[in-house]
Amino acid sequence: MITLAPAATELRNVNETIQVDIFRYVFALISPDRHIYLIQHPFGETVAHQFPSAGFDIKEAVNCMAIEANTAAVFHLMRVAEFGLRALAYDRRISMPKGPIELATWDDIIKELEKVEQAIQQYPKTLARERQFEFYHGAMMEFKRFKNKFRNRVMHTREEYDRDQAHSGFVHVRDFMQILASKISEKKRTPLIWKRP
Repeated sequence: MITLAPAATELRNVNETIQVDIFRYVFALISPDRHIYLIQHPFGETVAHQFPSAGFDIKEAVNCMAIEANTAAVFHLMRVAEFGLRALAYDRRISMPKGPIELATWDDIIKELEKVEQAIQQYPKTLARERQFEFYHGAMMEFKRFKNKFRNRVMHTREEYDRDQAHSGFVHVRDFMQILASKISEKKRTPLIWKRP
């Protein structure tokens, strides 16, 4: 005669073990419309390759967006943007009078970059100069779009952000980093004066 008692006992033991183990964890429910952030390279492969130092904060930003920790997402996005801002300063060979670029304020770096942008306008008129100005001006305009709206407010505890605002910050910072990655990186500079159109 076949008895099911041993199998039933084993199944009960397995069930109890699973229940004990599962209650050690807390699970987060991610809305279907937030899955889009959890792709491998949310800013694109080029940004991931050109700005590896920003990888940690990109990952943290999208994880925060997925679980709707929106203000935390904006905080990490501003850290990503800072990697881009420093790369622009590196590319233009900016030196800060008060110490290394890593310790400079955003405003100090922006002032120096604005001087560089004005200098580019004084270069000899060529198609290359037009492309160079378009690149730097485009990057700075994208940067300025989110600086006052997000950076100052999140860093100085003046604002909390909802999902739509965090998504807007994501789009602006992603676009800024993609513009930069098209020409420069953390370690790759363009010539001071571009020669080819």
